[in-house]
Amino acid sequence: MSPSISRQLQGWTLTVLLALAPGLPAIAQSSRLLDMADKLDKLDRQDLSSALQEAERCTRERRFSCVEPALERAAKVAQGSADKERIEAVRRSYLAERELSLAQERERIAAERYDRELREEAERERERRADDRRRAEADARKQARDTRTAADRARRDREDAAARARRDQLDRDNQQRLADHHRNVQRLQAAANARREADAQASQQRWQQQQEASRDRSQQEQRERDRQAAEDQQRQQREAQRQRDEREAQRQRDEREAAERRERDQKLAQEREQREQQERERRAADEQRAQKNAAAERCQRMGMEIMSASSDAHCNMNAKSFPSLGARRDAERACYAEIEARVAPMKARYKDQCGSGAGGGATRQ
Repeated sequence: MSPSISRQLQGWTLTVLLALAPGLPAIAQSSRLLDMADKLDKLDRQDLSSALQEAERCTRERRFSCVEPALERAAKVAQGSADKERIEAVRRSYLAERELSLAQERERIAAERYDRELREEAERERERRADDRRRAEADARKQARDTRTAADRARRDREDAAARARRDQLDRDNQQRLADHHRNVQRLQAAANARREADAQASQQRWQQQQEASRDRSQQEQRERDRQAAEDQQRQQREAQRQRDEREAQRQRDEREAAERRERDQKLAQEREQREQQERERRAADEQRAQKNAAAERCQRMGMEIMSASSDAHCNMNAKSFPSLGARRDAERACYAEIEARVAPMKARYKDQCGSGAGGGATRQ
């Protein structure tokens, strides 16, 4: 039986006690009412703690869609300023976590855009060089090689200089954008650190770990940019050597072109295999989610059946039908035992199929 149904049954029991209050001693009446009030307060505190724990768990796992509903449930059962402060602390942690997640996502998108632009520029550079080689070979067949060598070299030098200038400008622009973005992320992280100083020690440790991970990613990105710059410098040196040896190394150029084609074909094949693997993984994940959703719906229907069977059962006892108060209480206990016996098979089936999460409310009666 769910906590809400249990509180409804306890409220009904409290109403019955109030109706029978004139026939009970004053001390017994006050003790019974205080016990019922304490039980209701404990259930509210349990609901508050459960809702706040769920909100914190969703915040740690970055499932932000389930945080607000949990905070709303906690606000409904909050009773004092201390509870409201706990709720506000969890809300501040959630907002800071969401803001940091958005900043990290923007940083990742900017880095991917930068890598994509570099790859596109490299592809255009390879295509342009291939076109230059084909035009140079066509011109070499029509005219004497010695009359075209100087002009071709000068033209290629100008185009290479222009390409290098474009590439350097693109690198400077991308580095400036990444630097601005890093400054924005660092400013957001500083503000988040200032807010986290007022929270618990555990939250502060979690934020520190995230900051260390962010610094590691920044260092890794810097190492990747250094490696890319070194590779660009090496490619430029190889291109200069290729230009000097082009008249004597036609066969070597043909071999390098064949190797580049093989490498490009291999890369395309690898990318196609990765896309197919991702599609298979996505389909498997969809099937698992569908199975979990079906099991959750089946358990929810069984839980609703248990709550319906428990809430529809009533033990209306007329005080005039019993010779004494003890006889009427015995009849009430027998009635509740009959309700529990009728609901027990349903609880057992629910526990076997869905785990031990049902039937707690009826036993508290």
